[in-house]
Amino acid sequence: MNSIKNFLFEVKGYKVKKMKVEENLKDLLKLCEECLDYYKLIGIKSVNLDTAKEVFEELPPGKEDESKMVIGVYNNKDTLIGIIEGIRDFPKKDIWYIGQMMISKNYRNRGLGEKFYKGFEELALMNNVNSINLGVLKDNIKGLRFWNKMGFVVIERIENYKIGNIETTVFRMENSIIKNMDKYPKSVK
Repeated sequence: MNSIKNFLFEVKGYKVKKMKVEENLKDLLKLCEECLDYYKLIGIKSVNLDTAKEVFEELPPGKEDESKMVIGVYNNKDTLIGIIEGIRDFPKKDIWYIGQMMISKNYRNRGLGEKFYKGFEELALMNNVNSINLGVLKDNIKGLRFWNKMGFVVIERIENYKIGNIETTVFRMENSIIKNMDKYPKSVK
């Protein structure tokens, strides 16, 4: 089984932890409420415990629970302020897929998203991952800008994609992180 290494990564000034539905569901719900702007993009006007639970449980066809990872970033008061939800070896071996990345509105535009993603990228490299994929809604202009800045390029345009309560265009993006290995400490190589 291809399992994630026991340690995660560091984000200076913050705590990073693996999250579990039974321990972190209410914290995640609060974060989802703070990130309602994303949910509104997909036609969802309010969130509830089921919305948060989906983050932990939603998997693509053919994937098992052990391929799912939800990683949280916490402030110094131990409050959840962001997550990266991902799938290992999807859509194929040695590729990780980010389903969602959310950062609390109060912590946006401070560089936290970039640091959090770069830590995730380093973790992927330590697990011999070649690239990271994700999907970005056509209407998520800030998201497209952010992911471009992180090194992602559009590899596919998917029309009539159903998500939430809408049908839209999604850009599937990829970052071939193996090309970036020279940016990381020798301990990662």
